Amino acid sequence: MVKDIFPVPVPPNELDVRVVRITEQEGIIENVETVSATYSILENDRFVIVDTACTVTLPTINTGKLITVKSTVAGTVTIDGGDFNIDGAATLDMTSQYDWTTILFSGTEWNIVASS
Repeated sequence: MVKDIFPVPVPPNELDVRVVRITEQEGIIENVETVSATYSILENDRFVIVDTACTVTLPTINTGKLITVKSTVAGTVTIDGGDFNIDGAATLDMTSQYDWTTILFSGTEWNIVASS
């Protein structure tokens, strides 16, 4: 049985969907997506692990969304900002195996908040 710990008010004409699973044993479980080809990141993706040289495209999403992209391949993984720039550039390249970047959407641009 699923119970609301505390209800979240939803303004008229707006749908607030939170895709997070909380379990008693494990705590908060975020969505992790492993990709092996060009991929458009979805709204509910939180961590994207890329295991081939390719491009992943960021979604148009709500302000405050954090996404972490990690490369497990020695080739180039390109993060495409989609409709918005990433710190002023249309794309961001990760060129080393095990590079990672965490980005935050400000409402007008994706901002790099941490990276390897």
